[in-house]
Amino acid sequence: MQPLSLIDRATCHLVVISPEVLELISFYQQSAPDDCEAGGILIGVMHGAHLEITGATEPQLTDKRTRTRFQRSEVGHQLILNQRWESSGGTENYVGEWHTHPEPDPQPSGIDLREWSRTSRRLGERMIVIIGGLASNYYAVIDDRKCRVLHLIR
Repeated sequence: MQPLSLIDRATCHLVVISPEVLELISFYQQSAPDDCEAGGILIGVMHGAHLEITGATEPQLTDKRTRTRFQRSEVGHQLILNQRWESSGGTENYVGEWHTHPEPDPQPSGIDLREWSRTSRRLGERMIVIIGGLASNYYAVIDDRKCRVLHLIR
C-alpha cells in the first residue's frame, strides 16, 4: 500500500497519510453486522504548513463502542501519544481523530461535527479527521469551526 496524498484546496496544504494508518483503519472496517465502531487519535509530524500522518492509536479497552457510536477515552490514547512524542524527540504529536461508520461512503454525523469543532477550538489549531467506511473513507480538516473535505491528489 502506498501513502495517500490529499490537499486542502482552500489553503493548498498537503496531508500525507502513511500506509500503516490506512491499513489500521481498514482493519477496523465494520463489514460484519455486529461490528462496533472503532477509532482513535491520529499522530503526525508538521512540515511547515504541511502534515504527515505517521501513526494512529487503536481502540482501547476504556473506549465505549457500539454499532453506531464510538466514544474515545483519554487514558490509553494519551499514553501512546506521550510515548510517540518522547521517542520522536518532540516531532510527533496529536493531529486529529479517526473512527469508523457502518456505511459504504461515510459522512460525519451532527455529533461528529460538534465534537470535532469543540476539540479544534480547545486546541486552538486545525485537526484532521478520518471516517473509515465500507467502500471509501471520508477525509477532512477542521479549522476555525469549518469542516473542509480533503481531496485526493492523483
